[in-house]
Amino acid sequence: MSAVLSQSEIDDLLAAIASDVEESDPNPKDSTATIKPYNFSTADRFPKDQKRTIGNIFTTFAQLLSTKITGTLRVACECEVKFVEEQSFNELTNTIPIPALITVMENKPLDGTQLMVMFPDTVYMIISRVLGGTSTGKVNTDKQFTEIELALLERLIRDIMPVFQDAWKKVYEVETRIDRIETNSQFAQIVAPSEPVAVITLEITMGDEVGSLCIALPHSSIEPIGKSLSQRLLTTGVQKVDDVTTRRIARNLLNTDVQLTAYFEDTPSTVRDVMELQVGDVIRLNHMVKEPLKVRVQHIPKFVVDFGEYDSRYAVKITEIIKEDDAE
Repeated sequence: MSAVLSQSEIDDLLAAIASDVEESDPNPKDSTATIKPYNFSTADRFPKDQKRTIGNIFTTFAQLLSTKITGTLRVACECEVKFVEEQSFNELTNTIPIPALITVMENKPLDGTQLMVMFPDTVYMIISRVLGGTSTGKVNTDKQFTEIELALLERLIRDIMPVFQDAWKKVYEVETRIDRIETNSQFAQIVAPSEPVAVITLEITMGDEVGSLCIALPHSSIEPIGKSLSQRLLTTGVQKVDDVTTRRIARNLLNTDVQLTAYFEDTPSTVRDVMELQVGDVIRLNHMVKEPLKVRVQHIPKFVVDFGEYDSRYAVKITEIIKEDDAE
């Protein structure tokens, strides 16, 4: 026979169920607050692994930049990476004030160009120190930069470029070059507005003043070296010599001039015979007509060739490659 619950037991059971519901979801009406529509046009194009690697690169950049600015301006400077986030290029340009110091730079072999944006508060903070001041005070950040200010800033930016290269060395060898400097983001449209970019925001502190600087790396620039940005490879230490360095060495080797010389067999002679040579004299070579010649690359014998003509010019035809052991 089944047990019959009393009214008090039923009330206790209902109270327990109600308390469990409240604990599991105290605000059921707000449970959908974190749900938002997925927009495929702004889908994440930078994996978390790449973002972490990029963050590590620019953490090194921030440390090197602190040292560089401190030595250049003779003032204590601290730089710190605050954010590494993905935005569309249009979102980035909408946050850049006018004027701002926008450096369009190339980092070969990365494709295209990248941006380094120095905001007005940072610009005037640096300009004040360059000109011997200690504080910017109240400055109208809406006014355009003067030619003198731009010249001073361009010199500083050129000093920073090697720092950018050094920060990338652990991951990839890049050659940084300034393409141009703009003060309006409308003239720095390096990719399509919808193109995703990795935005690295740095905070620069000098004394009591704080400024900001950001670097934008378009996805199209990072994509060719995506495998080199693998955090797993960096942490395990199995990353091999990057393809860029290999290609650069190969390109330099292929463009190196070497001297090729075809030699007849040696013909001995005395110094007296050489001194007595006159115009029209014939030197009989110690080399048979049908005997092949040898070609040396610089001073090393490399090929056995036949002598002849090609297109009305003297030429040689390679018939055999001399191996290194044979050359010795």
